[in-house]
Amino acid sequence: MTANQKLLSLSLFQKHGLPVIPYMRLSENTFGEDVAAFMRTYQVDRVMVRTDGKGLASPAFNDAIWDGKMQGIAKELFKNGYTVFVMHPADIYKNMYSFNLLRDGEGYTIEVVGHGFIATDLNRYGIMHESLFVSDDFTEVKCEYLVKQEKYSADRLKKIDELGLDSEDVNTAYILQYEEYLPFYESDMFEILAKYASGIRNFMHDLVYRGVDLVLSGSFIDIGRGQELAFWDAHPVK
Repeated sequence: MTANQKLLSLSLFQKHGLPVIPYMRLSENTFGEDVAAFMRTYQVDRVMVRTDGKGLASPAFNDAIWDGKMQGIAKELFKNGYTVFVMHPADIYKNMYSFNLLRDGEGYTIEVVGHGFIATDLNRYGIMHESLFVSDDFTEVKCEYLVKQEKYSADRLKKIDELGLDSEDVNTAYILQYEEYLPFYESDMFEILAKYASGIRNFMHDLVYRGVDLVLSGSFIDIGRGQELAFWDAHPVK
């Protein structure tokens, strides 16, 4: 998987009935009008701009204002051979859980971070609050790691400081609302993920990925309708 890996992942998630964040691939000649229509459809004033490119680093712009400056950046990205697409910006302060899911023998390992954290905390910073082993059909669940409250509190305070939040943000940021970690495997959201067991299995066995061990990344996010499950990326196990 190289060129257009992110778009390929998104399209295959949809093929197998797995929910994704709303997105749209842009046309080089009509991207200005395309983005305006996308923003009207989802009633947002900002977008997430993502890119794909073979053998290239892939710039991303979170919570981007679609102004002349951002459109100029998009034009340069097109010129430099990138595929450009936009996604719903979601509300990263209201991620209830984010997770990585990977094949593990006859089942899956699911690594989770908690309320107000994002998948980048798992992928780049090595933070993890829970690890589960689940059977292929999600009917059997074993909690292999659950963060201790002392460690969760330290992670939480560090993240609050990194985000520059204070008590006035309590109504808009889950990391301020949840002082204790609520186990994912005991939540309704785990039951929602379990309903997609067959889609996850079919995704893992898609011919496009034959012979590749994959990590699927997803979150329970707020895109204006309350908490929803969204898969957003698939990449080979490193």
